[in-house]
Amino acid sequence: MTKTLNLLADKIIGADQALDVSETVSKVIHQKNVPGAIIAGINYPKKLYIKGCSGVRIYGKDDAIGFDDHFHIGSCTKSITALLFAILVEQGNFKWEAKAFSEEGATIEDLLCHTGGAPEKIIGTPLWDKIRQTKSNSVDQRKIIFENLKQSLFPSAFKYSNTGYAVVGHLIEKTIDRSFEELVYDLIFEKLGMYSFGFGPPARHDTNQPWGHLAQTNPLPIKPDEHGDNSAGLNPAGGLHSSTEDLLRYSCLHLEAEMENPILISPLTFKRIHSPHGSKDYGYGWKILERDWSGGRALHCSGSNSTFFTIIWIAPIKQIACVASCNLGGSVAFQCCDTIIVEILRNHLL
Repeated sequence: MTKTLNLLADKIIGADQALDVSETVSKVIHQKNVPGAIIAGINYPKKLYIKGCSGVRIYGKDDAIGFDDHFHIGSCTKSITALLFAILVEQGNFKWEAKAFSEEGATIEDLLCHTGGAPEKIIGTPLWDKIRQTKSNSVDQRKIIFENLKQSLFPSAFKYSNTGYAVVGHLIEKTIDRSFEELVYDLIFEKLGMYSFGFGPPARHDTNQPWGHLAQTNPLPIKPDEHGDNSAGLNPAGGLHSSTEDLLRYSCLHLEAEMENPILISPLTFKRIHSPHGSKDYGYGWKILERDWSGGRALHCSGSNSTFFTIIWIAPIKQIACVASCNLGGSVAFQCCDTIIVEILRNHLL
């Protein structure tokens, strides 16, 4: 496995002169009663790379989190699925206006932007029970989702939907005749040398990784087995984990496209997937927002599989990117990641 493309960020991250902000991370997780958390950030003009981590892999145990540990990124996966589709469009395998099912129905682009009529949630429905009970692989699960939902896929107002992304995964597989999981690895991660990306709970295949936790009075560790994550059929919506450094590098891929150093797809296509579609502030896995601290426009995503939480912020004008994760789900996890990012931005990156 050899990386074929390089980011400008690699020179900053690879300089081995990171500013350690673990003390800040430690302060916040103890305030919030979070098992562990991690952060990485970059400021291109300052040539500054920061990183830090603190806490334990399993609540009540002593095994400390390390900076190379992997964290589940939840719905931050959606921007990766949208990027994969963009690559396939540029390769000539799809058109942006390709229909999901009927000629009068939604396009794949609509589904990527949550305006394709897919239901908001399927958890607790007979379809969800059918998916959870089946022993079929992720490809077959996505086919089941598509066959059950295809008649309802019509243009709609914005309605956030994980199942819409599962449908996109199926449509990609149907056309390319390879699994979504194989394609995203070969066309994105391997080309960029981001080998830590994988699917499911980080500790499922590596016991030296963090467990996820449900938010209770004290965090409840969740075994990283087949019940420790969403069904694999939903991988295009939120199934990935990675190291925090690789997730930062992925974020830098998008930041550098805004800095006129596009990799993998053309500047015009990056502009498309960094713009709202069908709503005022959402497109292709990203929220496109205005923030004072970023000097204007910012790209943002967050994700959780209920037992981990991850946040990404990209500030194109300031040429800053930062990511934070913790091994806990729920609102406290959001507060933890958000507080760490605010502290790091205020004290170091801005």
